[in-house]
Amino acid sequence: MGEDDHRMTDERSIVIRGGRVLDSGRPTAYFADLLIMGGSIEDVGSPGLTAPDDTLLIDASDKLLHPGLINAHTHGYHAVHKATTDRWTLERFLTTSPWANAELSLQGSYLSTKIAAAEMVLKGCTARYDLPLPLPMPSLEAFQAVAQAYSDVGMRAVIAPMAADTSIFLALPGFMDALPRNLRSDLESRGASPAEAIIARYGDLLRDWSADGDRDGGARCVARSGRHRAAVRSRCIPRRPI
Repeated sequence: MGEDDHRMTDERSIVIRGGRVLDSGRPTAYFADLLIMGGSIEDVGSPGLTAPDDTLLIDASDKLLHPGLINAHTHGYHAVHKATTDRWTLERFLTTSPWANAELSLQGSYLSTKIAAAEMVLKGCTARYDLPLPLPMPSLEAFQAVAQAYSDVGMRAVIAPMAADTSIFLALPGFMDALPRNLRSDLESRGASPAEAIIARYGDLLRDWSADGDRDGGARCVARSGRHRAAVRSRCIPRRPI
């Protein structure tokens, strides 16, 4: 849908007919028509709701109408790996992440996030909380690629970048030593950046960020934590299939 189409639907009234409305105050979904004016729901009425002239009618027969869902914890850049990682354990998934994600290009990050966003929209999600992790250092271009993917799909998103100054291989005692020598050498060459450098980079990103929306998110939290010498901790997740 182009910009002119969005403007047209914002100005015209819309009636969605024939669907079942999911209401948390009722035990079952019920048939109703929705009147939308100026981009907001003006009325929820019985089937056959009177509509103003020049109303755009949308047939929602056999459809469930509900408020947009929010996916509160996602990693858009993982979508491209779903066909191979769906049944992996968390340990195996984290072990392969440096190789799977470090080589992801800007185009790959954009495409993966766009696939994830489109899938969520098809399932009724209209907003996401996405936690990207560009390696070895965050970059403005990487986050802009993620933001552009959500913008192109038409989905709201909070981009809350993750930060790490170490890896699971160093955090778990004996993990690095248990790996074959060639893998240890590869991991050492992909070492995480120092915390001070990561915090400084996030400060630069906040100054240069141009996407619409609130900039007081995860990046600013990390920057503030660094200035006040507060520890930024990760959480441990029980072993489970991905």
